Amino acid sequence: MHGILTSTANKYFHSTQAAGITHVPVLVSVDIPFTNIVHMIVTTPNTNYVSDGFFGIGEPILGTDVYRAWALPDFSLIPSGKIFNTSIMNITPIQDVSNNSRVMDARRSLRNVVASEITWNNASSGVAWATPGGGNATTDYDGATAIGTVTQPASPTLNTPLQMTMAADELQKLYDGTYPNYGMLLFVATQTDDNIIYAGPAYPAYRPFITVTYWN
Repeated sequence: MHGILTSTANKYFHSTQAAGITHVPVLVSVDIPFTNIVHMIVTTPNTNYVSDGFFGIGEPILGTDVYRAWALPDFSLIPSGKIFNTSIMNITPIQDVSNNSRVMDARRSLRNVVASEITWNNASSGVAWATPGGGNATTDYDGATAIGTVTQPASPTLNTPLQMTMAADELQKLYDGTYPNYGMLLFVATQTDDNIIYAGPAYPAYRPFITVTYWN
């Protein structure tokens, strides 16, 4: 006899399971926040921007202020020992200073970044990036495997989330301790007339988050 599908939900979690069948895995969905997302800017290489309520990616039209960002996901809403099924990052563009569509990468940081100290030159106080802006694919970030990629449009719809499908198994490695959770670096490769400003964790209306589904 087939079980009847039932669902449960609260403010943070949603799940579906077969009623009347024991030991059936339940798929749970949770939106996890970011502890910090901090951008760094090439023209102010020693300035820390942790207090900004937004972050930029790329270079503005007719400008030279190249932006890259570091993002630290907070996995505390997910109990230990879970297996991720899917993961989608949601970031909301709030200003368009771009003429060009680019591919944005999310790459695992290899540096133990300090949010209040990160700059274009340094990952933390006294610890320089191998390449300014966290640009070294061997010692600043994992150049072999992207956690996620998404096309950053030339003219995105403002105040509407841009969704990056992430490799759930790669994100899980930050959650389960396979790799230390040093966060991710977010950037576009070309960085010419392609700057978009996104709402950060402190932004009141459009806080970024990652929707993770996992088996329980």
